[in-house]
Amino acid sequence: MSFAANGEIRICYDTIGYPEDPPLLLIAGLGNQLVTWQDEFCASLIDRGFFVIRFDNRDCGLSSVVTDRDGYTLHDMAGDALAVLDALGVARVHLFGHSLGGMIAQVMSIEHPDRVASMTVLSTSTGNWDHGTPSDEALAAISRPVTEDREESFERDVANRRVWASPSWFDEDLIREQFRVAYDRAFTPGGSARQYLAILQAPEREEALRTLNVPTLVMHGTLDPLIAMDGGQRLASLVPGAQFMEIEGLAHDLPIQVWQQVISAITSHVSQNAS
Repeated sequence: MSFAANGEIRICYDTIGYPEDPPLLLIAGLGNQLVTWQDEFCASLIDRGFFVIRFDNRDCGLSSVVTDRDGYTLHDMAGDALAVLDALGVARVHLFGHSLGGMIAQVMSIEHPDRVASMTVLSTSTGNWDHGTPSDEALAAISRPVTEDREESFERDVANRRVWASPSWFDEDLIREQFRVAYDRAFTPGGSARQYLAILQAPEREEALRTLNVPTLVMHGTLDPLIAMDGGQRLASLVPGAQFMEIEGLAHDLPIQVWQQVISAITSHVSQNAS
């Protein structure tokens, strides 16, 4: 593991593959560490010719915990991602962001289009919550009180995943094992809540997206209860030239059953916009 600096914030990252290949930056969702991007998923991306970069967002994993009462913004989190690119000497990158990661990808693309060769996002929205509204159950789950007790927090995360996992592909034993790996690596009570606050306080991005000049692919699951699919459709409708792809049966997760579909879509999108 290596660390990049964004001011006083340290961001943990690693790379997989060959630096001479096109770089693909993976940006994880709310509370998810870089190990959320499983090694097997990354290996499939490497097989498609990518140099994979993954990192812990601030307040997550081995990156800095931020307890400043003023909090932070999606702009700050985009700056963290750029710091990783700077540390690696990567001038331009292809982005793949999931959920919160897709929001960070949008901010990067809006503020630094010269650094972004293409953007692919999954299960995300523009920040206009008239589109992509969560179900009552999903909203209740993500709003559950934070606990500093490790075991209670673990069970809370498992319970939440049940709510927004793809129903046909949910494997609780596998999810528990993945969470154990993450919790053994780092436990950051309150980190997810602070990231969620950054989402809630972010201004909507619709006007900026209307003039975005970054090749964009938006993917969304048909069964997403946390960010309803019309959130992704709205995003694709605003970005000039954006493509939209729905994934049948997918909720707000990335199960192995859709990996190849997602990876093929990313590969095709990048190949059309190679630079």
